[in-house]
Amino acid sequence: MKKLFITTLFFLAIGLEMKAQAVFMPGYIIDKKGDTLNGEIKVNHKKEIDLYKKIFFRKDEKEAPKQYAPTAIQGFKVEDKFFEPVKIAGQFKFMKVICHGSIMFFEYEGAATEESEEGESRYFMVKDNSEVIVEVFFDMEMKKELKKMFHDDPESMSELEHTKKVNLDNVTHLFNEYNIRNPEKKPTTNPNEPQKK
Repeated sequence: MKKLFITTLFFLAIGLEMKAQAVFMPGYIIDKKGDTLNGEIKVNHKKEIDLYKKIFFRKDEKEAPKQYAPTAIQGFKVEDKFFEPVKIAGQFKFMKVICHGSIMFFEYEGAATEESEEGESRYFMVKDNSEVIVEVFFDMEMKKELKKMFHDDPESMSELEHTKKVNLDNVTHLFNEYNIRNPEKKPTTNPNEPQKK
């Protein structure tokens, strides 16, 4: 009897843990037509890398969740994080938007490695909706690529010249400042302005 009780508790604990790992959170998707559909998106806090591959969306708990690949929608937002599909190496993947504007700055979390159980993040930038996407490395050599991005903005060029360390915080700051001074030349999906509800 005692063994049965302990076994029952064990499987109950496993079930609760699995349920806690994957939950539906309020969010929205932007479909191919540009319409915003509010609902819930499945999030696994112990394996957030899944959000970079595909998502499960439902309008409410009564509806069965539907799977969306990066080619099926324009983007989605959940827990104050906005993701857009980006094409790298011939394949579309969801990437988290860090900076939005004339210069888009993205984060992509790859598969876990021996060095990192959580997966290693890679960063990419693209300007004016160009088809050329550039991977960002946080070293002083990256200044050459950043100069290409900032060639039309003297203030950004000056700030870059005075930047002693190229890291995530500094690059994010530079892109945000550039985007404030240089509005988008082509319309893109703005994560903070859903088109329709």
